[in-house]
Amino acid sequence: MAEISMHKSDTVNDIGGNRCPKQPAAGELPVMELGQMDPGCNFKDFTGTDDDKQVLNLYNLTRPSTVLFELKSQGQTIGGGTGVMVKDDGGSCKILTDNHVVSDATRKKHNIDEIKAVTADGTAYDITLHKAKPEKDLAVVSIKPKSDDICHPIEFVDSEKQFQPGDKAITFGQPYSSGSVYVSEGTYSSSLTRLDASRQLRAEKPPADDDGSRKLDRFNMRAIRGYSGGAVYAPGQNPEKAVGVVDMADDMSTMLMTPVTAAEVKDLTD
Repeated sequence: MAEISMHKSDTVNDIGGNRCPKQPAAGELPVMELGQMDPGCNFKDFTGTDDDKQVLNLYNLTRPSTVLFELKSQGQTIGGGTGVMVKDDGGSCKILTDNHVVSDATRKKHNIDEIKAVTADGTAYDITLHKAKPEKDLAVVSIKPKSDDICHPIEFVDSEKQFQPGDKAITFGQPYSSGSVYVSEGTYSSSLTRLDASRQLRAEKPPADDDGSRKLDRFNMRAIRGYSGGAVYAPGQNPEKAVGVVDMADDMSTMLMTPVTAAEVKDLTD
């Protein structure tokens, strides 16, 4: 079982990228709480219940696999995203994220001239697009790690998880361009299509190459912009296996997840 402590390389910033005046104590993690419009720097003690301990242990297990994306324009960080390592390819490490985090369309729309992938030790790497699946808003990029102990791939479930109302889910992501990893917890509410999501949640319409009829799982959870591409986990028999990635979220109470299976990850990394 992972040691109950925060990952040693992390410091916590608010959603504006400013260092929090207080940092988490042992056993605490930064959280985005459902229904709260806070700027970050809120912490929760995860050493109490067995459920809390499971979240903390999962954080410690998967934090080395979690990657933060910095989107820059003329040297200024103007946005962020999240990803997760999925394959150690001998000299390169492949990272799964949302296509809209790293796509050419995003670069052009926001005048982005540089995207960096920041690993858990704080090192920023140039990225290379390996393969994209825009119809499901997924992409895999690769980095060339400076040492053999950087790449820590996670696994995804073999078959798509069928959530029931009230089922719990957990994700770890970067709020806006904070450069910090926060915890978000929530429960499943329903499924809907990508096109319905754009109508009901006032989200952007799907790009022309995105399948508007594809399924998304909807959760009551605060996982705000910047979480896009972060792995989602479900407590249960194999809680360390991810069940999908964050597709989009509003500012307070809704997270939409793209279901992802191990076979899809293999196809994107081959």
